[in-house]
This record gives sequence, structure tokens and C-alpha cells, in this order.
Amino acid sequence: MYASYLISSLILITFYFAAGALLPGWNSMLIATVALVLYLPFVPAIYRYSRALWIYYDRTIDPHGGMAGTYEKKQESTNSQSASNDQSVS
Repeated sequence: MYASYLISSLILITFYFAAGALLPGWNSMLIATVALVLYLPFVPAIYRYSRALWIYYDRTIDPHGGMAGTYEKKQESTNSQSASNDQSVS
């Protein structure tokens, strides 16, 4: 959510100032409406990329998954068991 807010703010501010430069005689509320309309098609992409950025951030801060769910913990234990079995065979 934090990443989504940051990306959305940057895009909306950019659209607002670009529309303000292209439409100098318009009211600021109309310019904000134009910026919002231009922003709407980007919402799905912003959602996707903000989730990807947040997951990347989370994995960077906590690589061992202290907040990991049961699936991730089970997968990690399975991977560590297979690695130890491979070492004992060698």
C-alpha cells in the first residue's frame, strides 16, 4: 500500500503539472480532473508493480521469512531437508 501510494502520487503530480503546462488557461480543478482521468488506465499496472516492489522490499529486509506463511515455511523446510540429504550422499 505504501508503494502504491508513492507510485500513484508521483504519476498524478506529473500528470497534473503536464496538463497545467499544456492547458494554461484552465481552472486548477479541471486540470486535476484531467490528470485523474489520464491516471485511471494505469491503476492495474500500479497495483501490480507496487505489490512486486513491496515483496522485493520485504524479502530484502527479512530474507528468512519471519513473517512467512505456512506454505513458505513448509517449502523452506522441504528445501533444507533435501539439501541435507544431498550433502550426506556426497
